[in-house]
Amino acid sequence: MEHCVSAARVTDSLQPGQAAAAALQTAGVKVHGQFGVQLSARMSPRQARSAAVRSACAYTFRSRPRVRGSARRLLQALQAGQVNSTQAVRAMGLDKVLAANPGLNGTGIRIGIISDSFAAGFPANISSSGCPGVPGTIIQKEGPSGSSDEGRAMAELICFVAPQAQLVFRTGMEGEADMAAGIMQLQRQGCRVIVDDIMYPAEAQFSPGILVQAIEKVKSLGVAYFTAGGNEDGTAIDFQSRWATITDPATGEALGSGHVWAPTFSGSMADMFLEIKIKRQDYFRSVDINLQWNQPFFRNTLGLAGPLSDVHIYVCDKPVTSWQQLDPFLPSRDKICDVYYDTPIGYEPFWPSDLVDHNGEEPPPGAISLGGTQDAAETVSFFVTPSNSPGKFLSKFLFIQHVDTYQGQWDAPANSNLDLKIFWSGDERNNILLPPRQWGGRYLRNGSTTAAHGNTPGAMSICAVDYRNTPAYGVSPAVAEDFSGQGITPIYYDAQGAALPVPVRYLKPDVCAPQNTDTSFFGNDGLPETDTDNTGLPNFKGTSAAAPHAAAVAALMLQQNPLLKPDTIYSLMRATAYDMPYRWDRRTGYGYIAADRLLGPQGFCANQPDGTACTPARSRYQQSTAAAPNPTNRAAVATPPWWWSTNCSTAAWQCKGQACTAVRVPIAAAIGVRCNDNNPCTTNDRCNTQGICAGTGSCGRRRRWP
Repeated sequence: MEHCVSAARVTDSLQPGQAAAAALQTAGVKVHGQFGVQLSARMSPRQARSAAVRSACAYTFRSRPRVRGSARRLLQALQAGQVNSTQAVRAMGLDKVLAANPGLNGTGIRIGIISDSFAAGFPANISSSGCPGVPGTIIQKEGPSGSSDEGRAMAELICFVAPQAQLVFRTGMEGEADMAAGIMQLQRQGCRVIVDDIMYPAEAQFSPGILVQAIEKVKSLGVAYFTAGGNEDGTAIDFQSRWATITDPATGEALGSGHVWAPTFSGSMADMFLEIKIKRQDYFRSVDINLQWNQPFFRNTLGLAGPLSDVHIYVCDKPVTSWQQLDPFLPSRDKICDVYYDTPIGYEPFWPSDLVDHNGEEPPPGAISLGGTQDAAETVSFFVTPSNSPGKFLSKFLFIQHVDTYQGQWDAPANSNLDLKIFWSGDERNNILLPPRQWGGRYLRNGSTTAAHGNTPGAMSICAVDYRNTPAYGVSPAVAEDFSGQGITPIYYDAQGAALPVPVRYLKPDVCAPQNTDTSFFGNDGLPETDTDNTGLPNFKGTSAAAPHAAAVAALMLQQNPLLKPDTIYSLMRATAYDMPYRWDRRTGYGYIAADRLLGPQGFCANQPDGTACTPARSRYQQSTAAAPNPTNRAAVATPPWWWSTNCSTAAWQCKGQACTAVRVPIAAAIGVRCNDNNPCTTNDRCNTQGICAGTGSCGRRRRWP
């Protein structure tokens, strides 16, 4: 899928991107969707190089979406009613709640689903769904032909929990701009809850992308948004740049600047290469290595700001010994490195004309800061050929070059520190290894891998727990899946590209929900491989299966109290979650979703089905429609490796979920260092409904950062 970033600016008479959309359509290019200055379009190589496209688009880029489930194709169609629809209900503690409240079924709530497709792969099997409400799903926009129908599997999971909710499907596979437009479309269609399991590797990691902007917009209009946190744990490295300059020993001329991976720089380029090992398989495949750095994306800021630094990533067959070996235009027989290429209208790896110049030579019109007309991102794609000995490893070497800062000024290492992230496809999670002891193990796979558009207050990022590893099935605390993505990625810029005074670190993921439950049709390679619980039915695994369950619980909450705001839903889900085992950590968020606490007589409630009003005795959590105290720490989180919970008599305390927690950053005076009994707050105390620490306990201990 090609993305066109409009050459138009916010000063144009038309809305940004409209003129480009009209020009592309006139040139015969199919435009799938538009959001801001970005357009999702499908174009041939000849169209991409045409004068019409080059004049309409400041640049183009390619981004392939991925769904977050581990299942990919239809297995079989079973008769309706055969699916064990109580697995998630029981795992979330809802069985007794729903038995006592038979009218609690999602009636009156519309839920939007964004995934690959609903009936583009196997339309004949819709009537055989395991839940009667699924065939009535409204399809706003179907996905590409031959897709896996993962959206229909998500619909089944929702239907098993909230069978009377109205479901609406919309594909998210036709580009970021089209997906952002689809989020807005679902809100206009009356969806109170939206859930997706899509991610785009090209999404901005360190600043709000257009999907984040769309999510925040619909949240402000009353939509609770849930997204799959991702199955890519162990596929990212977060690190800070350490640039060094290589000079010609004969002339002293600076030859280039590269990131030093080694603990100390010996002056050799060998210190600038990180070895990765790629497992060979018996099939041909393409591998993507993505790099981003903490500077603005031109395309997400309506053309107001772009990156100041020009950075390149190379993937080489062996460490190079001279800058000349990095030349991408060497003859094929001499070429040992792959790198990101530029084209006359942007970057595209198949028609090289020059390396991408991310920061450019001129500021964009109306820019609020100097910067180029590209994005702070690169992706290198390369092929891994089949092997007659699958399981053996192929070595590649990563090199990161710092070219210059804005307007060609060479960067001194001390003035060009950047936060960088390298990440690769979750499909390669077990196929790409970093030598664990390279340079003392300093560069391990510790990076945040939660979905970028879930890294915002407007969305709930959901991690995954096998339904059998939950308290209801005898496992307490619940155990997260090892593939479930971890946070935290800091945000450095606002949506206009202006630097924030302090980087924001949202505590993501938010909560975990059950996955690996049965569906009527959705599996991976065939039974029995996907029938992991021996029920005779395929299991749907991944955060793609966890997120719909959390969204269904939100729908039941809205049925109980239609006046609930998204922030209230989010805060209550965090506040009531069962620890896993901590109050919050990078893998499990605030814990395992506690639907029984949220919906049962001892939890949040609205008026009961018999008309009896809730009372404080019947509800432990606040009953108003005002937002509950938001436990998300929007300022700088305590620096690893220590989570701040010492110095009880003087530390600042605030409510994080139900627990009172010491934090380094200032907080509202109403939440002080002492409880309501005038004793020091500790981690053993709890928060009252006003968000203030209450009770007594012993001084807390500090513990390792999760």
